[in-house]
Amino acid sequence: MIELRRHRVGVALALALAIAAGILYFFYVPSKTQLLLRQTENASLQQEIDGLTGFLRSAETANHFAAELGEVRSATLHDLYAIDSIETFIDALTADLQVMGMSNVYVVPLIDDLLAPTMVELDGVKLARLKFEIAATGEFINGGIAIEQLENQRYYVAIPNLTVEHDDGIAPEVMWSFVLEAHFRTGGASGI
Repeated sequence: MIELRRHRVGVALALALAIAAGILYFFYVPSKTQLLLRQTENASLQQEIDGLTGFLRSAETANHFAAELGEVRSATLHDLYAIDSIETFIDALTADLQVMGMSNVYVVPLIDDLLAPTMVELDGVKLARLKFEIAATGEFINGGIAIEQLENQRYYVAIPNLTVEHDDGIAPEVMWSFVLEAHFRTGGASGI
């Protein structure tokens, strides 16, 4: 009878251990799996947060840079010439191109734009956009520098068309022809 009791106690202990192992297996393993999943999700969320934080820093930098450029642009627009006459502009542009190494400079306004200039408004400043046809000869490097320097003039300048032609008769020079869009402040003495 003692042996039967020992056997029952042994079976009860084995059964208790099996139940404890089952409880441990069914609760611990899923908990560990959930913990690993949550750690993975947390790492993924942290990467997203780091990416968004970097994006926000970049956006702040870009906004600051854009604000600075806006201030420079606004100051530039207010410094644009209010020209007294088209002739004055043409003479000044011709002289500037000659100083930059260009020769045989020919500047003429496009009649359609001269009679009815396109009006634009940038940052509260009213501008008249006039187009000029320009032809000149000069060494390729001087022409490139001249075109680049036109952007530094006190006119809001755009060059929508540019042609460079080589003629053996004038080598080493090339013929430059382009359309220049210049923007001028309206009002005041200019009458544009």
